[in-house]
Amino acid sequence: MSSGLLPELQFARFLKIGKLCIQAWMIHSVNLCGKIWFKLCSRPKDISCSTVKIKGYQDSNVEILIYSPKGLTDDAPCLVYYHGGAFFLGDFPMIHTLCFEYARAAKCRVAFVRYTLSITRPFPGPIEDCYSALEWISDHATELKIDPKRIAVGGDSAGGCISAVVSQMARDRHGPHICFQMLIYPVIDNTQSLPSAKNMTDAPITHPRLVRKMWQIYLRDMKNSSLPYSCALRTESFKDLPPAFIEVEDLDSLKDEGIFYSHCLSKAGVPVQLVQMKGTFHAFDIFVGKQVTKLAVKNRVKALKAAFRK
Repeated sequence: MSSGLLPELQFARFLKIGKLCIQAWMIHSVNLCGKIWFKLCSRPKDISCSTVKIKGYQDSNVEILIYSPKGLTDDAPCLVYYHGGAFFLGDFPMIHTLCFEYARAAKCRVAFVRYTLSITRPFPGPIEDCYSALEWISDHATELKIDPKRIAVGGDSAGGCISAVVSQMARDRHGPHICFQMLIYPVIDNTQSLPSAKNMTDAPITHPRLVRKMWQIYLRDMKNSSLPYSCALRTESFKDLPPAFIEVEDLDSLKDEGIFYSHCLSKAGVPVQLVQMKGTFHAFDIFVGKQVTKLAVKNRVKALKAAFRK
């Protein structure tokens, strides 16, 4: 495999994660382990971290971690980052490591949003939390030393979906200006109707059964899953959205969703850069030391830097 991920791919397939019967206690246990793991990890010395807590949907508590590399000006650009994890898993140290690198290399602040997980509160809770965080960051841009005209959103997997939907919400609600959206192997379609979502039953991590379970948990209080903002495809128009960078992985059942969304945006006149990685699978970048991960991060940072130029 040209990506150098053959051992990791074989391990992911051996686990057969997508064929597990997901139970609530398993999700809560994994999230508890993630919280402990994060607390045990040391922070890089060249990046400062501050934490704020705001009120989200129905008075939920939303934590935002602000990462700032040394040497930034008082009007630095900002990447508002929404983590993945099927909407029901929390954040793990590897994604923070990537965010540190985005902050360093793109010379920006990163606002990492810990939204309410769907295992606790389903749609629209998580997405409204994320929009509230974006509004708060924009409203407090001066205090946070952020340029309000250079705020981007980004995320991986479910976080990619959130980034795309938050961009639609900001447009429809005449909310904060978003200069760019960075969608990393995003989940886009809750109907799972595209070919890769139906046919790639050997995909590690994103087995169609697991993706279906993700949507069932996230949308469990909904009688009609076609409501606006339930996923990125449930919008009347793709026009007037921020320029986008979309990365899809070769061995990912979500691959066609990201490609299709890029076509939707492009057809509506939205500038899009689509990157199709070879030999990679969903969440491959948890292996942060791999050369293919470094290449992917380089591509993402290049797009961010271009978007942040005044």
